[in-house]
Amino acid sequence: MDGREPAAAAVIELPNLARRACLTECTARKPGNVYPGANFDDLTHAHFVTAAGVAAETLPAAATIGVGPAVLNCVRETRRECGTNVNLGIALLLAPLCATPPRRSPAATLAATTVDDAVAVYEAIRLANPGGLGDAAEQDVRSEPTVTLLETMRLAADRDGVAKAWATDFNGVWCDVVGLEHVFNQAPRTHRLAWEDATLLIYLSRLRTTPDTHIARRCGEGAAIAIRDAVRERHQPHRPDDGPLAERPWVRTLDGLLRTGRPRRNPGTTADLTCAALFWAARDGRIELPTEEELAAQAAHLVREANRR
Repeated sequence: MDGREPAAAAVIELPNLARRACLTECTARKPGNVYPGANFDDLTHAHFVTAAGVAAETLPAAATIGVGPAVLNCVRETRRECGTNVNLGIALLLAPLCATPPRRSPAATLAATTVDDAVAVYEAIRLANPGGLGDAAEQDVRSEPTVTLLETMRLAADRDGVAKAWATDFNGVWCDVVGLEHVFNQAPRTHRLAWEDATLLIYLSRLRTTPDTHIARRCGEGAAIAIRDAVRERHQPHRPDDGPLAERPWVRTLDGLLRTGRPRRNPGTTADLTCAALFWAARDGRIELPTEEELAAQAAHLVREANRR
């Protein structure tokens, strides 16, 4: 991060960037997650499209009203619009990034959070009611917090990937930003789905190194480790001239593997962290996200293809 002052246009575009980052993440055919033509029984691509609009409307206010209230507003409005938890993790990651000037680390924003921020986020978590929440020995979410939001995240860092991102000043997300920038710059300009390839490469790279904590909460740590090892075994180098990464046989096999079994083994935390990297990279002008028109056209294409099967 080079310390340059943010351009005024970048601040004005925050809602647009938040919406496009969320739409890019949920349109990319990430194995084991919702994307167009690949819904879950209780969670659809339409839910994520709606939630992307809510994120754009609520999260940029984090710079003025605080990170905690912005997260709560996002989750509350998403719950009202969708009736289910769609974007709690994304809200927790994008809110501090929205409150941080471009070309800056969010470390100072995280450190400035208060007990009131923690109170608001605890309310948001209870409202979202994410699966496999469990109990905590200290600062349990079912009680009222007595420490700052950053401190609560540090206490949960060993069992939650979003909390770990907070506890480490988003350093892992920053590594993903650098990776995204490299992949975007290397992709041929003629490759229509270069944005999807870049998104999947970051997503799969994280999944092959770090057990997904959403899977661990729902299915147990052993299941999360087994999925990580399965990705390692199947992961193969990708070149843009091989065609879209999402259509490679090993990626399709992995998608099928992740969609089998109960409880569902979807790497939701990995998807949330991928979304944060997309937003951060675009906010700093390191990548150009696809337009909403491009994403809508791809979504319609994928739905038609799914209906033919």
